[in-house]
Amino acid sequence: MHGSRCWLKPRRLPASPTRGPVESSPLAQFGAQAMGNTDCHAVTGPNVAPTRKGHKVQLAVTALGPYVGTQAYHTSLSVDTVEFSFSQRGVVTTRNFQSHTHLRGGPHHIIDLGNSSLSGAQMAKAVRPFFKEQSYDLLRKNCNSFTDCALFFLLGRRLEAKYCELEQIATSADKLMGIVRVLSLGDYAPNPRANSFSIEDVIEKLGKLKMVGEDKENIGNRGYKPGQHVEVLSKMNKGWVSATVLTVTQAGAVTVLYEGGQHRKEIPSKELANVLRLYTAQDN
Repeated sequence: MHGSRCWLKPRRLPASPTRGPVESSPLAQFGAQAMGNTDCHAVTGPNVAPTRKGHKVQLAVTALGPYVGTQAYHTSLSVDTVEFSFSQRGVVTTRNFQSHTHLRGGPHHIIDLGNSSLSGAQMAKAVRPFFKEQSYDLLRKNCNSFTDCALFFLLGRRLEAKYCELEQIATSADKLMGIVRVLSLGDYAPNPRANSFSIEDVIEKLGKLKMVGEDKENIGNRGYKPGQHVEVLSKMNKGWVSATVLTVTQAGAVTVLYEGGQHRKEIPSKELANVLRLYTAQDN
């Protein structure tokens, strides 16, 4: 038996009350679904609320077609209640786990991967420029490529190699391209828009984006504690005014008092770098 037998036991998803139309694919039936070129039903998925520890990340996996010495898979990620997948339409967002529901028995497996401090919207904003519409390629730039990159951005880890085994084998030997032609029912042709795609290059660029974001967050949150003398940018005073830190939440938000305690301002962590700074006597 092949490797999928050692996966976690699949969970059954609740039956969907409504189904919308499914867009036709350029490939025929199974071939259209192979390696993630799937469009989504407009149905409601399970409601998964965000946790206090971060945003819940899950991997959904569905095996495609027959086992031909290796196995093809469709994968996607969900963050909280939203699924993110990749197809000819680019990065597609739906309720969990609509890109799998029209595959036979899909999703076969849903695996909890932990929580991320980054939201699905942040991930999509970072990853979407690398996965544009009409750049999908069944072999070289598919749903698994996207899942790998999205997973790295959210959790700093990579998609397990077994889910990309077919792509790796086929790209290493032209003679194995026949496997891909079988999966696509003879309809596979390389997409020239994927010619310059390199997953390792994308991973490297995403790593740099994460470092920049973390540096900004650290700078914004640095050094603030209750009772500290700071300066806050006041619209009313049209400039920086002296203030005192009242509270700092676990999420990094800061509440300050200014104008002799007459005014109070709550500042979200993402805005700290722009409106709050350490007190400097020379500015007064």
